[in-house]
Amino acid sequence: MSEQNELTLILPDFEGPLDLLLHLIKELKVDIFDIPIAEVTFQYLRYLETMQEMKLDVAGDYLLMAATLLEIKSRMLLPKPEVTFEEEFYEEGEDPREELIQQLVEYKQFQEAAKALKTMEQERGLYFTKPATDLEDLQQAIPLAPGEVSAADLIAALQKMYQKLQKKKPLQAKMEQEQYTVDQTMTWILEKLENLPADSDCRLPFTDFFEVQTKSQIVNTFLAMLELVKERKINFSQEGTYGDIFLIRNMGVLINE
Repeated sequence: MSEQNELTLILPDFEGPLDLLLHLIKELKVDIFDIPIAEVTFQYLRYLETMQEMKLDVAGDYLLMAATLLEIKSRMLLPKPEVTFEEEFYEEGEDPREELIQQLVEYKQFQEAAKALKTMEQERGLYFTKPATDLEDLQQAIPLAPGEVSAADLIAALQKMYQKLQKKKPLQAKMEQEQYTVDQTMTWILEKLENLPADSDCRLPFTDFFEVQTKSQIVNTFLAMLELVKERKINFSQEGTYGDIFLIRNMGVLINE
């Protein structure tokens, strides 16, 4: 029998028997899928002896792995049964090292993942995260043109109007509401503004266009308003900050334009 090669072990801190085995495989420069079990077992037992000589407590996991290595070594020394040509493959688990190899491969994958996460943590630590900035004062500092309506005011008006409708909604009601498309609702809005009395100021409150309490119709009406503003057929108007919002018909624009 050839002499076993001796490795110089510095006794680093290992996280467990699998960590020690991976270290030995790396030092011996052998293939993890074809472990020379006799050599690895020799080096592993030598490491445990060194720990005992230094009066270090040897954990039960290390001793259990030592017993496992010895069992695998003894099983590999047994004569192998003859394989006939009729047998296409070896039975699964015939190699005594298979289960140990699987554990080492999985443990190595976890090690590499942990190392990658550690690297990402260190790289992230080089960046300084700026705290969130409150932009409310900045938004208020930007003045709106007279009569102009901000998006925040428009959403707030929609929410306020919906809350009022919910309070007026009966506890139990069964209604069959005819559904309209956005295009039909756009025509209805324009006609409602067109039929205003001649002596009026040609505008209607935002809330006057929400005559139903269902969410689908409210959304439908709001989308129709936005589309009309996009087509420059109506405008939103607000006299003062937090004031009521009105819809104004742009004169000279035909309904079916």
